[in-house]
Amino acid sequence: MTTKTTRYISKTAMSFALLAPGLALAQADTSNWKCESCPFDSGARAAYEAGGTYISDDAARFGNGTGYDEKGGYANLDGAGRLVSEEYLLDWTFADLGADSRMLQIDGGLQG
Repeated sequence: MTTKTTRYISKTAMSFALLAPGLALAQADTSNWKCESCPFDSGARAAYEAGGTYISDDAARFGNGTGYDEKGGYANLDGAGRLVSEEYLLDWTFADLGADSRMLQIDGGLQG
């Protein structure tokens, strides 16, 4: 064998030696592994906030973006939640339910 062929064979053997641990990990059986640092959601959780706002004067221009256009009191109701089971997922979010600029969003569906 020539020196060039010997170098080629040794480089190829070294490449396989370096890749062997990666190939062994790629074939690991993970069916019995349990993820303890990233548990999946299950059950229900929610957070809600309630408060009030009082506007001392009519303000049509201010009310265009905020929903607080007329003098008076407004209820501020905000919240978000999630309900998760093995079969389905339901998310909800709402903001400013007491104002004209209220927002309500509900997303859900079957898992998978």
